[in-house]
Amino acid sequence: MSMPKTSVRIAMLGSGFVAGFYMQGLANVGSQEVVANYSKKKHRARKFAQEWSIPEPTAELNKLIERDDIDLYVIAVPNEEHLPVSLALNERFLAFNRVYFHSPRVLVFLTICISRHCQRPHTPVTTTLSTSVPVDGQSR
Repeated sequence: MSMPKTSVRIAMLGSGFVAGFYMQGLANVGSQEVVANYSKKKHRARKFAQEWSIPEPTAELNKLIERDDIDLYVIAVPNEEHLPVSLALNERFLAFNRVYFHSPRVLVFLTICISRHCQRPHTPVTTTLSTSVPVDGQSR
């Protein structure tokens, strides 16, 4: 019988305003640690990591996605990068053995999933929430 996991290890994909918004929300969530962050520009990743005390900044998305010690990926890159980042995550985790989210609406849901993952670490939770506007620009 495996012991419940005590902390969810998070990779923050993005190092700008939205990533900072997520970090503010995560500050109030127990049982998690942001262990890495990504930015296309290494200096931006380093600056963000220093600001938020994240131990591993990187500009190498594929190497970060290949890591086996990350439980959750938070997509906080600019909108035009959402699709390639999501596709890279889907390609790597086709079996849904990791969790990733995008959308500022997800902070409460994120808290619930972290709690559930710590209680049942081998039970995958996968979801994508989006605030995207339809291609035609019309609300539905």
